[in-house]
Amino acid sequence: MSDSNSHRQLLVRCVVTNTGAAERVNRINIAIYDHQTSFCNTVHRSVPSADSPRAQELLLGRIALTARQSDDVIMEIDAGMAGVGEVLADLVNLGCALTDSQLTSTPE
Repeated sequence: MSDSNSHRQLLVRCVVTNTGAAERVNRINIAIYDHQTSFCNTVHRSVPSADSPRAQELLLGRIALTARQSDDVIMEIDAGMAGVGEVLADLVNLGCALTDSQLTSTPE
């Protein structure tokens, strides 16, 4: 077995050992061509498969209807799997950080 092959097997074993359950996910890819700047803007979001329709709706809802109906917007969905490890972010606490005094203070 070559060093490259053994390294790959070790890496796979490490990922499998340290990752929790696998979950079906969709990567939503949106490309929007801007005629004024001649640039293509891209957005990529990975979401659980069950949440994919709602995520697509939210992402497309931010784009003007005329643009969505033109050839200037392309959306592709890539299905795959993701390993679910530990929770790295508490969605309740995302955003501006508040101090304890801000959480418990009352208006004057």
